[in-house]
Amino acid sequence: MPKKILICLVGLPACGKSTLSSHLLGMNLPFHTSHCCYDDHIPRVDHSHDPQAWGAARLAINRKLEGVLSGDMSHDGFLRQNQHSSAEDCDHVLLLDDNFYLRGMRKEIYHIAQKLRCVFGQIVFPVSNSLAVANNKLRGNSSVTEKTINKMSGEIEMPSEAWEKHFCYMKEVSEFTVDTVHIRSKTVLDFINVLRNAEPETDPMIELEIKEKERLKTLHDRVQQADIAMRKLVSEKIKYDRSSGLKLPYKHYADSKDKVLEQLRLEKIAYSCSDEVLIEMFEKFMT
Repeated sequence: MPKKILICLVGLPACGKSTLSSHLLGMNLPFHTSHCCYDDHIPRVDHSHDPQAWGAARLAINRKLEGVLSGDMSHDGFLRQNQHSSAEDCDHVLLLDDNFYLRGMRKEIYHIAQKLRCVFGQIVFPVSNSLAVANNKLRGNSSVTEKTINKMSGEIEMPSEAWEKHFCYMKEVSEFTVDTVHIRSKTVLDFINVLRNAEPETDPMIELEIKEKERLKTLHDRVQQADIAMRKLVSEKIKYDRSSGLKLPYKHYADSKDKVLEQLRLEKIAYSCSDEVLIEMFEKFMT
């Protein structure tokens, strides 16, 4: 079964995350690749000046991401797609391009991966503070200030928790040339192959919730099936009574049917039982 793989790109602004992502999108790969650049969806505000707006924008992106992963096509165009992949029914790798410098930011994505049974990984782009500042100035249209980069540099949290077991570090480079991007892309593809062979992380509580929903759905479906079987039985009994000239209170049949269904809903009868068992109970309530 094809897997969905979420990869957080971790690093200071202007460390090569978007450059590498664009390069991967242009490659013919044996899996689908998508790219979500958070900067494309976040209002141009410095988060140190307006942290509430910045936080709300990131939350909205994560909700859209969850919607896309759940099959909500109303967010079409939210992700940049690899137009060169020849693969069809295959794994889907999503590159999430943000700074993700705080562990809590990455854990939000991890929880989405748990909820939707995706594989989760991280790619770290090391860069010196001075080089990040210099590269950021070259971008010209960046809304990130030098003060913000300095703050991020002092607070960045590298993967170290147990749930962050799937990660890799890029080789630090001073400039982005064809050769350095090629070397980095090879490292990333090797890492992606590791993730494609990994099992999705699951949260025991989420797993219990999923199993409970499945159980309740199975029970609901069984009650509906039993209701159809009971209605058919009651109808046959009424026809028999009429043909035999009997005049029994039909409400008694309906009450017996409802009692059987109630026993099933309360799980006093195993919902895996056959219709024959339910009919026997129906007959018992009739006496």
